[in-house]
Amino acid sequence: MSDASSSSAGEPTSVQHGQQPAARSLPGVGSSSERFNPLIEGYGRESYDFSLHAARYALAGERIKGQVLDLACGTGYGTSYLADQGCSLAVGADVERAAVLQAASNYATPQYLVADGQHLPFRSGAFTGVASFETIEHVDDPDAFLWELHRVTTPDAVLLISTPNYRGGALSTPFHVREFWHSEFAGMIQKVFGDDLAWMGQLDAAKLGWHRTMARRLIRWLMLLDRFTLRRFLGLRFRQGVAVYSIGIATPPGELFPYRDTALYQIAVVQKHVSADKSTTTGDGDELGS
Repeated sequence: MSDASSSSAGEPTSVQHGQQPAARSLPGVGSSSERFNPLIEGYGRESYDFSLHAARYALAGERIKGQVLDLACGTGYGTSYLADQGCSLAVGADVERAAVLQAASNYATPQYLVADGQHLPFRSGAFTGVASFETIEHVDDPDAFLWELHRVTTPDAVLLISTPNYRGGALSTPFHVREFWHSEFAGMIQKVFGDDLAWMGQLDAAKLGWHRTMARRLIRWLMLLDRFTLRRFLGLRFRQGVAVYSIGIATPPGELFPYRDTALYQIAVVQKHVSADKSTTTGDGDELGS
């Protein structure tokens, strides 16, 4: 692969294993502390959060092959997984320099680089598949983001794009620029990629709500039985453990299902076709070498 860096402002720095990219601030994707690192003790592969991420990448590993882009790769574990699934090339790109540094130091196989999802540094048609999970809610211009994914992928590419399923009220985290109703997100996807797509959901709000209620009742019941006030020693960690265990029974960790409105996450599985609405050669970018 050739160096994807450029002298233009806002273009990325390529990071090989063991190298450090030049520091620069990139526009387009808001800074986020939502980074997930399965190598951190207590927040690793045994955690409920990891199961959610792992299920998405497992689906991507089944559906996308060839030259694959993991956009918003974070600390790089997903890119490494896709590389292990037989992809001829796996590239991880993220707007945050610190995340890319960590990815490059932890996983030697893929190439990682700092890049803005709205201005990707690759030639048109460079990738046969894209995984971009929990990304579009962070960008300032989601339409530009989707058109860039369209531009850098082949006419027959498969893309997996996930985002929280907005259900009204406040945003789920202050790190999100916005969140999308399913009808809104579906309209954006169809405008760019057409109608050949499937929808998956993850985490059922109805099931979670019922089991959270049951978890609270179970905690109260255990506290009533706690004559020796052992809860002083068990504390918050114990109560959280009971709640997570109960939720895990309700919704198996990482379970994906055909989309329904109660899903907390929506995942578009796109089979790309050439769109007549906008040229796939729009925008410039460095070529992706072998």
